Amino acid sequence: MNYVYRFNKKDMENRNYIRQEGAYDFLFIGCDRYGVEIKSKILDHFNRMFPTKVIIDLGVKDLYPDIVKEFKKSMNKMKGNLNFSNKIAIFVGYSGMGMAMCANKLKPVRAAVCNNINDVFTGVVHQNMNVLCLGNSLQNSELINIVESFMRLEFDNLPVHKTCVTNTGKI
Repeated sequence: MNYVYRFNKKDMENRNYIRQEGAYDFLFIGCDRYGVEIKSKILDHFNRMFPTKVIIDLGVKDLYPDIVKEFKKSMNKMKGNLNFSNKIAIFVGYSGMGMAMCANKLKPVRAAVCNNINDVFTGVVHQNMNVLCLGNSLQNSELINIVESFMRLEFDNLPVHKTCVTNTGKI
């Protein structure tokens, strides 16, 4: 069973799982006002297909930087309980570009906008992408394929890819 959490001021202090030891299989989901419908479809999909994921719904904000700020606050609360080599978030915006630009300002995050399966493949397998950003214009079938691919693909640990990811993190 999936757990969908909404963070608000009262709940932020009372979340026991944030203070516990060990890494959890978290996935943050958030959107701006343009991505509400897509986010809803993604949540429905996760309720059926990924029962072991703890889904943390960051809600809906008018401006895309506010979602990433909420994500940063939540990451800071979790202190070490997040494994950044896993997939950690999906953000939905008008185009997804602003979300990706803001998310990439956070050091361990590797975010990219993906509009098709090829984008997801390259982002995950070659660049070890851990945050998926989507635009609101995706159709239902391609949306599900993109999300499924993001969740199921793994980083290709070839030396050239590892070196590129490591060097990117040092910039």
